[in-house]
Amino acid sequence: MMSTYAMAVNGLNNAADRFTRAASQQVVNSLATSSSFAGSQGYQQPISSSPANLAITSFPPQGTPLYTPSYAEDILTLRQATAAYKANIEVFKGIDETANTALKLLR
Repeated sequence: MMSTYAMAVNGLNNAADRFTRAASQQVVNSLATSSSFAGSQGYQQPISSSPANLAITSFPPQGTPLYTPSYAEDILTLRQATAAYKANIEVFKGIDETANTALKLLR
C-alpha cells in the first residue's frame, strides 16, 4: 500500500511540475508579445549568404529558444496536468476507502 502512496505522490508532483512549466511559459509568451519592442529584439537571418557569415551568424543568439510552444499547446498541457492531478487524488481516495473497509472488517 505504501508503494501506491509513493506512486500517487510522484504523480501529483509530476502533474504540478507540468502545470507550473506550462503556466510559466504562458506568462513569458504573453509578456513577449505584449512588449512594444518584441519584434525588434527577435532573431533575424543574416543579409549576406557567404559561407563565412553563415557559419558565424546563422544561428539565433545564445539563450534564444529554438522552439517555443504555442498557446494551444500550453493550454493542452495545463489541461493534461490538471487531469493527471485529479486522477492521482482519486488514487488517494481509493486507498483511503480500502483502508477504512479493512479497519471495519477487523472490528
